[in-house]
Amino acid sequence: MKEQSNNVDPLNESADSVSNIIGSNNALSHPPPSDSISTTNSRHTYPADCYSLIATHGPLDKSGFFYVGLIVWLFQICFLALLVMSVVHPNEDTDNPDKSLLSTFIPSNVDKLTRWTQFMAMFSYCIFADESLKDIVTAVELWPQFSKVKTGDKVGLIMLSSILRFIQGMLGTSVALLLVINTADIIEIVLNFTAVNFVSGFDQNAFEWARWGKYGPRLEAEAKRIEELPVPDCIHRKNQYARYRFTVIPVGLVLITILIMVSYRQNSIDIWLTQRLRMQFKDGSDMEPYSGCYDLDRILMLDDSNRANYESFNATPSRARFGYCEAKWRWYLHNSNSTNACNVSQEHQLAISTMTSTYDISSSFGSSWQSRSGAPLDFFFFEDKDLLSDENCGSFLGDGICNDIFNSQEHNFDRGDCCAATCNGPNCGIVATQRVFDTDAMNVIGYPHCKDPSMKPVTILLNDIYPKEHSINKNTLNERFMSKSNREPYPPVMILDCDGYNVLKTDISSSMINKTQTVKVTDGALCTVIVKNMSNTGTDGIYVNYSVFHGDEDSIWSDPIIIVKGDSFVNKISFFHRIENCFFERLHGRIDKSTIYTGKDSSNKAVSWLMEDSSGFTNCEDDNFIERYALAAINFAAPIYSESFINNKTGAIVEDKGLWITTENHCIWEMVGCVDGSVRNLNFGDRKFVGTIATEIALLQDLHVLGMGHQFLYGSIPSEIGQLDKLEFIEFGGNSLTGTIPTEIGKLVKLRYLSLYMNSITGTIPNEINKLSNLTMLSLSKLFWTFFRSLALPLLL
Repeated sequence: MKEQSNNVDPLNESADSVSNIIGSNNALSHPPPSDSISTTNSRHTYPADCYSLIATHGPLDKSGFFYVGLIVWLFQICFLALLVMSVVHPNEDTDNPDKSLLSTFIPSNVDKLTRWTQFMAMFSYCIFADESLKDIVTAVELWPQFSKVKTGDKVGLIMLSSILRFIQGMLGTSVALLLVINTADIIEIVLNFTAVNFVSGFDQNAFEWARWGKYGPRLEAEAKRIEELPVPDCIHRKNQYARYRFTVIPVGLVLITILIMVSYRQNSIDIWLTQRLRMQFKDGSDMEPYSGCYDLDRILMLDDSNRANYESFNATPSRARFGYCEAKWRWYLHNSNSTNACNVSQEHQLAISTMTSTYDISSSFGSSWQSRSGAPLDFFFFEDKDLLSDENCGSFLGDGICNDIFNSQEHNFDRGDCCAATCNGPNCGIVATQRVFDTDAMNVIGYPHCKDPSMKPVTILLNDIYPKEHSINKNTLNERFMSKSNREPYPPVMILDCDGYNVLKTDISSSMINKTQTVKVTDGALCTVIVKNMSNTGTDGIYVNYSVFHGDEDSIWSDPIIIVKGDSFVNKISFFHRIENCFFERLHGRIDKSTIYTGKDSSNKAVSWLMEDSSGFTNCEDDNFIERYALAAINFAAPIYSESFINNKTGAIVEDKGLWITTENHCIWEMVGCVDGSVRNLNFGDRKFVGTIATEIALLQDLHVLGMGHQFLYGSIPSEIGQLDKLEFIEFGGNSLTGTIPTEIGKLVKLRYLSLYMNSITGTIPNEINKLSNLTMLSLSKLFWTFFRSLALPLLL
C-alpha cells in the first residue's frame, strides 16, 4: 500500500470542510447577496463580496483568497481613478472662461431641465443608496467595536477590508458627483451613473461568479463557506439603521451642498461668465472699426436663453453689441439697438458665429465666424486678461502708438507701431517725454521700444557740441553758448531718416555730450543724418560733432564699426548705407569689418558696389554671392584703362569709369564664363586693365582658367592663388608683376599651363613647381623685359 502524504492543500481542506458543513446541514439554497451583513437563521454572516475574502484571510494564511479580493479592489480603484482623471482633465470644449481648477471641466451654465435632473440624480443617489454609497455604509457598519473583540477575531483584516471598501466607495461617490456637475446632457447623466455602478459592482460580481464555480472549485467552496460564516461579535450590530443613517446623511449633505455651490456659480453673472472680451479684425477691412473691447451688459443681465449680452467699450471706434439667438443657436455681432439678437435685421448683422449650444461666448472664440453674406471673416479674439484692462482697451493695434502690451511677436509688435519702418499714421513715434542720449527730452520723435528682430541697431555717439567761434571745452560750454545778445541760442536739432521714415528727431543739449543713442532700422537701410543749427539771430549757432556706428551701444565699445563721422559745421547732412548683417556673416574672415565702411581698398569698394546693386542678383543669402563679391573686388583692384579713366583736374584714376561688372547676372559678364552657375573662366582678353591682382581671387573656388596676360598689372602674385586647386590654365605674361613666384603655386596639382613671361618677377623658381605633374607648358622668359615696359606705366596713370 502507498503511504498517504501528510501535506494538506489549504484550499482543498477549506473546500472539504465547507462541503461537510453543507452536507450536514443539507443547505443547498443560499440567501441572495447583499452589501451589508447577511442574516441566515438569525445568524449574521459576512457580506457576499470579495472584501470578505480580505477580511477572513491574511496575505500569509491562505493568501490566494486574500489576493483575489485585493486584485478586484485594485481593478475598481484603477477604473475609478481613470474616470476621475478623464473628468478633471482640462477640456478644450468647455465654455467656462474662468481659469480655476473646477472651471476647466465644469460648463459655465446648463439649462433648467438639466439642472433639475442633476438635483434629482443626487437625491436619488442618496435616498436609494447606490453601489458606491452602499460600500461606504457597509465599511462603517463592519468597523469593529474594540470593546467586543475576542481572542481569535481577525480584527486587523476586518479593519483593512473596511478601509479598502471605504476608499473605493468614496472614490466612486466622488466620480458620481463629478460626472453629474460635468455633464450638461440628461442622457449622459444616466449613462454616467450606470458606468459608476458597473465599476463599483466588481466585488459583488466577482464573488457571485466565484460562488457559481466560474473561477474554479476552490473559490466556489470558499465563497459558499463565507456566505455561511458567522461574523464575530465585534462587528455585529443590533440596530441596522443607526450607522446607515449617520453615514448617508453627512455624505448626502456634502454632495448636495457641492451641487448647490456649483449651481450658484453657474447662475451668477460675476463668476463663471465672460465679463469683457476683445476682438481684432483684419487691418484695412470694413470691419476694422468694430475692433476693440466689449463689456457685459449688466443692465440687461441674462436674456431669455440664459445668455449674456455685450456692448462695445467706450473707446471702440464704432458702436456694436453681441447677442445670442437661441432659435438659430448662434452668436451675433450687430450694430442695431435691439437687445434680442433674433430680432436684428440682416442689414445690421456684422458677424455671425457657427452653431453652438454652449452658454458662454468664449466657446465661440476658436470657431469660425462669417459675415451676413456668408463670407468668412478674418479676425481673432484676445484671451490674455492683461489686454482687457480699461487702459489697454483704449489702445489698438496699428494706431501709430506703441503699446507695450501689444509689443510682441504674437501681435506683430503692435502691428508695426513700435518701429519706424513699419509704423503708419500721424502719431508714429510721437512721445511727450522720452529719454534720448541718456537725457530726458521733450517733443521727441523716436522708437525706443522697437523689438522687431528684423530691425537692426545703429548707434549715434555725440562727440561734442560747440559754437562756431570756439574750440571744444566742456567746462565753459554753457558760457560759450551765449550769443552776443546775451540770449541762449536755439539748440540744434538732429534728424535721422532711413528709407523715407523718420527714425529720430530730438533737440541736442550739452548734457548729451559723450552719450549714445541706439535706434533700430531695416537691414540695409539708406539713411540721412541732418543737424539743423539756428541761432536766435537767424545765423548759424551751435554745431554737433558725432559718429554713427554699426551695432548697439555695447558693441561700439568692444568691437566698434564706424559707419560715418559727421560735423554739422562742415556738412549739415551725412549719408550712409547700413550694410546688411548677412554681409558680415558671409564675408567673415575675408574682410576687416572694423573698416568695412571707411576703408578705401578694393574689398571695401566691392562691398559698397554690392550694397548699391538693387538688380536682385546681389543677395547675400544666395550661393553665388561670394563669387559676385570676388569678381567685384577683382574689378576694383584692376579697372579697365580708358581716356576717361583719368581725372583731368587731379590726375587720379576715376575707377567707376573702368568697371566691367554690371547689375546683370555675373555669368553673362564679358570676362566671365560659368558652368552650372559657378565661375569656371576669368579671361581679361585684350582689354587693358590697370592695377593689382586682388587676393579675393581665391574665392572663385571652381575656377579652371585664369587669363590676365598682356595687361598693366603690377604688384605681386597673391599667395592665395594656391587655394584654387581646380586651376588648369594661368596666363600672367606681359604684365609688370613683381616679387617672387609664390610657393603655394605648387598646390595647383591640376595645372597644365603656366605663363609668367615678360614680368619683373625676381628670386628663384620654387621647387614646389616640381609637384605639378600635369604641367605641360611653363613660360618664364624675359622676366626683366617689363623693366622697360614699367617705365611707361606712370605715363598711363
